[in-house]
Amino acid sequence: MHRHSNGAIDQGKIVEQNCKTKFYKIIPLDLKETPYVILVSKGLHIHHPSPPSNIPLEIMEKLKKMLEELIDITARKLVSSM
Repeated sequence: MHRHSNGAIDQGKIVEQNCKTKFYKIIPLDLKETPYVILVSKGLHIHHPSPPSNIPLEIMEKLKKMLEELIDITARKLVSSM
């Protein structure tokens, strides 16, 4: 679903693009020891990039808070919060 600047909401359509670009990820076995990931792309894009999507700051803050709270959650806390 997409919200337009005038407030109207409608369903978008997915348009498949035939792109021959290949992406390769190189991830170390121990991310704590080597906290880096290498992303390699090979080939040229023959299509426009996807439009950017901006998540409202309020939602990002709420999500961040939820994730921080989950770090030290126990099964009992989880069940009792439902």
